[in-house]
Amino acid sequence: MQRPSFALTLVAVLLIASVFVLLQAGGSAPISPAVGPRPSPTQPGALRGHLAICRRGRQINQLQWETVLVILDMTTLKEDVIVTGCGGSPAWSSDGLQLAVDRSGPGFFEGPTGYPFLVINADGSGKRNPVQFENNDTFYTNPVWTPDGSTIYFAYSINTMNNGGGGLISTEVRALDVASGVMRLIVPGPAWAPTLSPDGRTLAYIVPSGLWIANAADGSSPRQLLPASLFSIGILSRPQFVEHGEAIVFAAQGMLATSAPTSQDPSARATRWMEEHAAPVGLWRIGLDGTGLQRLMWLDQDTWDWALSPDGQWIAASGVNGIEVTDLNREHLIRVSDQRGGWIAWGEATGH
Repeated sequence: MQRPSFALTLVAVLLIASVFVLLQAGGSAPISPAVGPRPSPTQPGALRGHLAICRRGRQINQLQWETVLVILDMTTLKEDVIVTGCGGSPAWSSDGLQLAVDRSGPGFFEGPTGYPFLVINADGSGKRNPVQFENNDTFYTNPVWTPDGSTIYFAYSINTMNNGGGGLISTEVRALDVASGVMRLIVPGPAWAPTLSPDGRTLAYIVPSGLWIANAADGSSPRQLLPASLFSIGILSRPQFVEHGEAIVFAAQGMLATSAPTSQDPSARATRWMEEHAAPVGLWRIGLDGTGLQRLMWLDQDTWDWALSPDGQWIAASGVNGIEVTDLNREHLIRVSDQRGGWIAWGEATGH
């Protein structure tokens, strides 16, 4: 499988987005209506499960904040801080008993560091580090559990700036055996943002050319599901399986386009730079057979992260001014938190 050369795009996806999440100072509500007026606010009550939030906490100094992992009960809206120190996306195990928390980050988060992942029980007990720290140029991001809870898939990234690589990020998809700490390569780079089907047999991931799927066991039989060039900006992120593994929801920046921009004219490059910094980010659905592409909604430009409910009926959007939840038909809007958001994951916490 041949893929295009990979340079600064992934740096923006993995590092700059993380900085933006924790240091942004202002913005608007995280969800923008797809069509028509904004839905009327609805009182909570129908929501279930728990939202894990890696959120910025108290300020340590001018450039650093403590980060905390918070569990939000989506029925009662009660929050509990279960651990200090997180660097990115948390991930629920399928049984709701454990969380995997990215702690490597891009190197500036305050709090306990030195290990790529922290595995912790949903009630905050049983903290353990399944793999040892390598160096400050190695990042472990986007964790996702296998259904049996034995393995964590993740994006393994190396900053080559200190090794003569020109400051590029080399990223591949790996799998970590939680019990032994042994890692194995699944998809050679550039590849990131792995996610697994509910049965654990199919892996979806992002490469510069688009959204791909493969056999989860070894990355064999890779197949492109969607080209990034279908969108005007062509930056895809955050795929998640829905509909019992028959479809995938993902985020894409830009409008649908018949072809990717090709002009090298300076004015065209300037226009593209402006588009990249102002183009809308939408949530899209596509069937596992590559058909049925459908836009679900637009996300506000100040949205940092989003997550689907365990039943696939609700979408939570996290931004600078809080966290909101809407149903897929956008008939109901529920504000679940007024506090600054962060990286989020929605699961069923049976051990909380």
